[in-house]
Amino acid sequence: QPREAAAQLSPVSTLSLPPPRQATERLFVGKLPDCCSEASLRAHFESFGALTDVYVPKEFETGRPQGFGFVTFAADGGVAAALNACPHVIDGVELVVKRAQPKERSGRGRGGVG
Repeated sequence: QPREAAAQLSPVSTLSLPPPRQATERLFVGKLPDCCSEASLRAHFESFGALTDVYVPKEFETGRPQGFGFVTFAADGGVAAALNACPHVIDGVELVVKRAQPKERSGRGRGGVG
């Protein structure tokens, strides 16, 4: 009886998916020293709360860090604790630490004129 079997299946809508991460759970970290890796950034900020992601972008051609990064906390409490603990210093360099803001779309296309 296919109809009875289908009735026993739970609907897809009952699946529990985690909510999307909000920008308020993420910090922008600027003025990183050249020697600062994702591991050292993680080690510094994980004392303020559980981290879900650490990202330090690198230059395409050289592979060197670009001097900034992002730290994403599992909960808002970590962001507040880290902001309240400013100034942050890694390898003798005082970092710029701010709540990350989402990129705004300019509404313009890429390249070209017009």
